[in-house]
Amino acid sequence: MKPPDRVIRLTKLVVIESLREGDGNTGEALAHDIGRELTLAGVGLGVEVLRCSGAVGFRLALEKLTGEARRGEHHPMLHIECHGNEEHGLEFTDGTMVSWLELAALLRPLNEATELGLVVSVAACFGIGAIAGVNPLHPAPCFALIGPTKGIWSNELYGALKTFYLDMTCHSGPTMAMEKLTNTPLESGSFVVMTAHLWFWNVTGRYLLMNATGQGLKAQALRLHQMAKAEGIDKGLTFWKRHYIGTLPGLLRQYHARFFMTEQFPHLAVHFAPALNRIENELQRMGLARDIPAPAKRAQKRPRSGA
Repeated sequence: MKPPDRVIRLTKLVVIESLREGDGNTGEALAHDIGRELTLAGVGLGVEVLRCSGAVGFRLALEKLTGEARRGEHHPMLHIECHGNEEHGLEFTDGTMVSWLELAALLRPLNEATELGLVVSVAACFGIGAIAGVNPLHPAPCFALIGPTKGIWSNELYGALKTFYLDMTCHSGPTMAMEKLTNTPLESGSFVVMTAHLWFWNVTGRYLLMNATGQGLKAQALRLHQMAKAEGIDKGLTFWKRHYIGTLPGLLRQYHARFFMTEQFPHLAVHFAPALNRIENELQRMGLARDIPAPAKRAQKRPRSGA
């Protein structure tokens, strides 16, 4: 599933830095180098560094950026420079933390203010752990999340992300820059670029499909049966299996509209349609989406008769 390239409005790169003594100001250095390269290339993209000592300052920084975006002053691309913990989330200078779940919640207002155009790089060990905060019942936290899968040397992060930002803003655009970054070799682990399209498939699509057959479907039917029985409705599991399957197309479209904010921003529906179509096609293939029109079949040519 390769969606059309997204035109993302960017007015500045914002580096939020919170490092320990002795780590060096790698975020500030990265911002300085990128700012210089952008000036030489004649690209009018601002670069800003926001320092915070802990989780409170980090939350305030995101509130500031969200306010600017809502007022139409700036549409930022966000770079988070701090330490990370695979299980617990971001770790700041003073030892306080923001969990991956909270990070997703903090990013959602900013992503909404940029009309689902927020690109976030988490330059921390296990930065891609932020995926754990994604919930299909809520809007997407960003358009794309970039981070390493394992512990990584700061010089590797520095070089790869500097190249990525310059590719994205000066050269190849978002899609090619992200593809190039995922192919960047690292001593340990790799870079992962998780787009909203992939999130929707991995979280929502796989959940719906898993619960449409076998033990997953049986569990859903049993849940509905028990809920109905408590209300005095006594129907068998076969009925509730059919009922659940019948709700799948509607559930899918509800999840899609909420996750991609297409009711709030109707112009996004075209770009994010492939994420919906992929799951609908899979449901159709499995014979589980009776209200989704089947793809038109090509007429088969009749063989010629005679010599």
